[in-house]
Amino acid sequence: MPYHAFLTTLLGANFGDPLLWKSWKEALLILMVIVSLSLGVMRPDLSKAFLRAPLTLLVLAYALLHIIVALLAGNPLEPTLAGLMTNLRFLALFLVAQLILLAAPLKAESLRTLLTKVLIVSTVIISIFGLLQVSVLPKDFLTPFGYDEELSIAPYILIDEQEGALRAFSTLRGPNTLGMFLLLPIAILLVYVYRRRRLAYTLPALVLAVLTVFATGSRSAWIGMFVVFALVGLVLLGQDRALRFARRWGVAVLAVVTLLIVAAFEYPPLRLAIFHSNPDDTHLTEGSTDAHIEATIDGAEDALANPLGRGPGQAGPASFYATSPRIAENYYVQVSQEVGVLGLMLFLAISFIVARKLWRASKYPHAPPLVIGLMASFWGIAVVNILLHGWADDPTALVWWGLAGLTLAIGLDSPQGSATATAKRRRMLRR
Repeated sequence: MPYHAFLTTLLGANFGDPLLWKSWKEALLILMVIVSLSLGVMRPDLSKAFLRAPLTLLVLAYALLHIIVALLAGNPLEPTLAGLMTNLRFLALFLVAQLILLAAPLKAESLRTLLTKVLIVSTVIISIFGLLQVSVLPKDFLTPFGYDEELSIAPYILIDEQEGALRAFSTLRGPNTLGMFLLLPIAILLVYVYRRRRLAYTLPALVLAVLTVFATGSRSAWIGMFVVFALVGLVLLGQDRALRFARRWGVAVLAVVTLLIVAAFEYPPLRLAIFHSNPDDTHLTEGSTDAHIEATIDGAEDALANPLGRGPGQAGPASFYATSPRIAENYYVQVSQEVGVLGLMLFLAISFIVARKLWRASKYPHAPPLVIGLMASFWGIAVVNILLHGWADDPTALVWWGLAGLTLAIGLDSPQGSATATAKRRRMLRR
């Protein structure tokens, strides 16, 4: 998934319809659904326990609500299908991953190690390319690979259209998506570095990832990264030590942030980086900042005016397939616009249960880095969702929810780190 945008752009520009190349993940997900249904038929005891789990029922109810609202709204087929896929595929992967892993005789420790290594290696690759993108490589480096502002993805992205103010986006679709994607590996790497595991590899990887987040110019990702650092610190240091650390360094951090904001008034490069505002603007928030706020307010008013929802695909990125795109720059507002207040309540309930499971799991002594990383990055991404359509981004949504499904299914949230017996897995599922 971190290379999805790059590969589909390259293949679509040279070997047929880009939409067909982009649909590989949906085809794979359908195959996984078929496999999981087959496993459910072969293991009725396991499937019954799975279907009785509150989290499973909430996800199924959320999906059913999408279908009902879509039928009642009667919107055109293309945006409706796009909306259904965007909103439901990561939750479908979450459930499918749980069911397959619950039925599969896999060792939790081996799987956890493999998945974490793959994620860290991918993080290093996309971070290095992202940093080269804003430093050494020519800004139109991606043009020969099919990147085109009108047809696919712009070969380079600037802050406030200012020449020289390049934003890193590596092999992902944009700077914001890159910054958000890196929150999970950053959280995992923080745990490795704190526990002094393989520092020769993990510390450079962490530094690369953090620098890349700053190079994206994504302010929402910066805030999310701060949340990740705070929560990982809270878990690893414990509440008392974390509070002492916050008291000791909190004032200094606040002073530095204040000085940066004040300096932004006089120093144009800093003003551009923090506020995405250039000296020709009449005030600091003119441009993208004001546009974000206005879009969210308009989206919230639209959601209040349509409490039952307009239907899937009528807001968020999927609405570009409709006649009137509605971009609220807020994922929670987007959900309200599409499936109403009830849909938002169901999604928040799903998020709360997953977050609670991961929080409890992260409190176990020697909790695996993947568990702590998922917990901390969830809240970082949750904050990003207030400022962007976070879960509508495929790489972040599918990777995060897929790993969360595998983690909760195979017992990585247990003190022992593994639950091989079916009885243990059932008890875990019901928690």
